[in-house]
Amino acid sequence: MHFSLKLFEMSSIQVRKLSKNYQEFGKNSQNILCNFNLTIKYGSIYSLVGSSGCGKTTFLNCLLAMQKIDEGEIKIFNQQVKFPNLKSLSKLIGFMPQHIALASQLTINETFHYFASLQLIDDKTLKERSKMLCDLLCLPSKDSLIGKISNGQQRRVSFAVAVLHDPKLLILDEPTVGLDCEIRQRIWKFLHQQSSEKNITILFTTQYLTEVSRAHCCGFLRKGNLIVENSHDKILEQFNVDNIDEAFYQICCLDESKGILKITANENNDNYLLCMDFLDKSVKDNKIIRWQVLKGLLIKEWHRKKISHSENFVAYLLPIFYMIIYMYAIGGFPNKFKFGIVNYETSECGNYQINNSINFNHCQEGKLSCEILNNLDYFEIINYDQHQKAYEDFLKGEIFGFLIFNSNFTKSLTNVLHIYHTFEIISDPTQYAFGLYLKYKLFLTFSEVFKNLSTKCEIIGGDLLSKSMNIRDIITNNFDIFIMNYQSVVMILILIFCITMSHSVLSIYEFRGQGIWNRSVINGMKISEIVLAQLILFYCNTFIIIIEMLLVIKFVLKIEILGSIWLVAFMIYQASMGGYIVGFLTSILVDDIFVLAGLANAFIAVSVSISGLVWPIEAASIFIKPVAYIYPVSLSGIALREIIFKGSNLYHFRVQIALIYIIVCGLILSFVSYVLLKWRKFTSN
Repeated sequence: MHFSLKLFEMSSIQVRKLSKNYQEFGKNSQNILCNFNLTIKYGSIYSLVGSSGCGKTTFLNCLLAMQKIDEGEIKIFNQQVKFPNLKSLSKLIGFMPQHIALASQLTINETFHYFASLQLIDDKTLKERSKMLCDLLCLPSKDSLIGKISNGQQRRVSFAVAVLHDPKLLILDEPTVGLDCEIRQRIWKFLHQQSSEKNITILFTTQYLTEVSRAHCCGFLRKGNLIVENSHDKILEQFNVDNIDEAFYQICCLDESKGILKITANENNDNYLLCMDFLDKSVKDNKIIRWQVLKGLLIKEWHRKKISHSENFVAYLLPIFYMIIYMYAIGGFPNKFKFGIVNYETSECGNYQINNSINFNHCQEGKLSCEILNNLDYFEIINYDQHQKAYEDFLKGEIFGFLIFNSNFTKSLTNVLHIYHTFEIISDPTQYAFGLYLKYKLFLTFSEVFKNLSTKCEIIGGDLLSKSMNIRDIITNNFDIFIMNYQSVVMILILIFCITMSHSVLSIYEFRGQGIWNRSVINGMKISEIVLAQLILFYCNTFIIIIEMLLVIKFVLKIEILGSIWLVAFMIYQASMGGYIVGFLTSILVDDIFVLAGLANAFIAVSVSISGLVWPIEAASIFIKPVAYIYPVSLSGIALREIIFKGSNLYHFRVQIALIYIIVCGLILSFVSYVLLKWRKFTSN
């Protein structure tokens, strides 16, 4: 009995000499809280009043260990609060933030189950508490999506989540904003019952001075200082006014003129309740992983992904569509494009007959240039009398290039040493890939024609060109197809890396942006639990992606995998892992969504540039080459080509280097992510 009589004299919250500054780049430090002192008695209702920007939300963030304080001390139930977590206090505290801080993709019932898992509430208790709160707050159907109900209903659900686990300390940031009069009355009646019957301490902030009378004690916060702290009636009596609005106005005027001293009721109360029953019952959980919490995190993510159709499309279907588009857009060669011919040898070729055969009469008539033209079946030939006219059309873009046969073309073929002086090729340097293709095709045509001419026209050395440079690919006889396949295997890795990175960035940012992360940490979620949950989700997503990409390689790109399919799967896995870790790390370091989007685009551009997709890594400059080799998809791209096209196994040195790098880099990035995650905890310092 003696215990219960002394409860109200003890302190639930005590703050001493608290200071908090914000330092923006290039600006002076801004003082938000200055020498802030506050004491809240156990079982009381305390209102913290102040205008917007006075420091109310900053104080709550410091109180809940979401922001690091610069100076001072905070104690809750005689336990010191230190950034970055509340530890065992999380089970004793219920928090309703100013914003909704609920996942819009979850239903009301799924939201209750998620936060109940964080607080380790059993199903029976959850069922009883959720039914009571639904009746109290007149909530819509439990199957209603949070994102589909009104803002007022969302705030009611947010309040229900705060009191779901029956906490001993309720911290409410403007709890009644946007609520109708009836619901406000219900909430205040409930809070007074909790305070009087269960000795629950309630701290709420508000801009509405009419709600001050509902508190046992109220504090006026202005410019980071608690200038007045007393009961509602005593403040009215002190300033000899009839309503709190007039009192607050006088307080602000006196504070502006420096004519008021602090009026406080609780500042010197240093008594604490050292043996409260609920402190003994608050589990000081030393477990690294609590399986009920982990299960709740996974179920929440499953419910969220069920209705996130656009996210699922980007993660699972977009890579397939992109690779199909890539297959039909990249790697092919142009056909029937306009190409100019300037033939100074003869103008009597007539209509070209593309029959790939040699006319013996052309050998005698000095018209071997006509034989060349008869074999250019992949051009739409435009004839010119003078090369000046062809050059003008070339500059205008009407033709892609032109070929000049000199007047002694046939005669010169009798002398192998002069073969390179008999014709000229002019191509567009701005169309580099096109020019390479043009030269490659012309070389093959000339080589084949000269080889035939050497036998049928009895030209000495006519087959020397084809003999001296025998282009033969040991991988495939179809050069056009091989170019596409050569690039597509690296493109698969880049695509997976960039998509998983973007997916990781956006999902983590959504978790943070909606305020669910901070609210979950306040409710007891541990860093180790969220990391393990994210790893499990990553492996599930990656398994699906690996199956998809193997099917794309086999049935879309129609590439025969000569090496081990397990090694191919592992290379795809590492690209996904690299993208996920880089995205996770980026989300930890960067808070701005526009910066995150810019970094994601930068990673895509860099991936295309230095991964060996467009240009060989060996040809990069001495400054870029080391960066290119350590880029997440570069070494794995080289190894993947070796495995698919050459059948290289685990003992090939390029495959071994890629595997060692993947494992070491993954471990380092994972460790760095975990350390930064514990340090920042997605909050401001």
